[in-house]
Amino acid sequence: MVSEIAPSRGPHVANVVYEPFGVVAAITPWNSPLTLEAQKVAAAVAAGNAVVLKPSEFTPGPALELGRIFLDAGVPAGILNVVTGLGGETGLALVQHPEVRMISFTGGTATGRAIGRIAAERLVPVALELGGKSPHIVFADADLDAAAEGVVSGIFTSSGQSCIAGSRLFIERSIYDDFLARVVERTKALKVGPPDADGSQVAPLSSFVHRERVEAYVQSARDDGGTIVAGGKRPDDAALPAGAFYEPTIITGLTNEAKACREEIFGPLLCVLPFDGEADLVEQANGTSVGLGCGIWTESYKKAWRVSRAIEVGTVWVNTYKELTVAVPFGGFKDSGIGREKGYYGIRVYQEPKTILWGMK
Repeated sequence: MVSEIAPSRGPHVANVVYEPFGVVAAITPWNSPLTLEAQKVAAAVAAGNAVVLKPSEFTPGPALELGRIFLDAGVPAGILNVVTGLGGETGLALVQHPEVRMISFTGGTATGRAIGRIAAERLVPVALELGGKSPHIVFADADLDAAAEGVVSGIFTSSGQSCIAGSRLFIERSIYDDFLARVVERTKALKVGPPDADGSQVAPLSSFVHRERVEAYVQSARDDGGTIVAGGKRPDDAALPAGAFYEPTIITGLTNEAKACREEIFGPLLCVLPFDGEADLVEQANGTSVGLGCGIWTESYKKAWRVSRAIEVGTVWVNTYKELTVAVPFGGFKDSGIGREKGYYGIRVYQEPKTILWGMK
């Protein structure tokens, strides 16, 4: 596919074409499985590759259905292949396979590092979209009601089981008490229940084991001097069916060095911290090893621009949160990954550039 004509420095024409890698391994997590699988597969196939898709062992159904849809649509067999199994077995065999020429992975940072080491040894490219600990920032000049709605939905939708969940709330000190009260009020009003129940807003966590992990982080926050101002326990509602339910939880009184403020929890847990001015904010917001997303609420576009440029993340939302489109690149800085998916870059990540020089004498 001829895509670009490069500037000439002599009696020749230079054009750049983009070639598919051949076979791409796409490995996806259990959260938002169909969305993540579809965006990987669509881009890789559009780029000219065949794909071997390995979904999480907890959510294989959507990937298998996607494979069936491809066949029903008339896509030749072998273009999309779905394999299921454990990450340490099927996933490992896939990323080590000599015919896999590119690897795309979305999931935890530890697994991403392991895949990256294998890819480095094999000298094959990778796209890694890993964990986050996104700062959600509210300045004193923001529309506080709109910001409160954005903060609550930004962390508690999907029960916090999202890589871009706004899990660290930074409030400008002059409005700290007022804005915190708004967020706490809205959080306590959320209805916990099954995802198919009328009015349910916070569904159970993915497993009982995962709930225990979230509970361990809440306890660590208590041990670090944190104060629970909302939630912090399993629901008392006897009408709830058996399930890994956990109340939406807000913790104050921690420093940015606390474990709960630095590590990805992947649950309905919001850590709240005050800040004094932009310099203090940027230092705190950037004070983690990850950098995936960030939300900023302010009526000053100049302030929003300065802070957006200073925060080390791949996506910044201003006066909104979690708005997503396939038209723009998505990925992270630092330990949040390598490469970008979606948009123009989401095609190019699955291709290799080749230069062809034409002599014109």
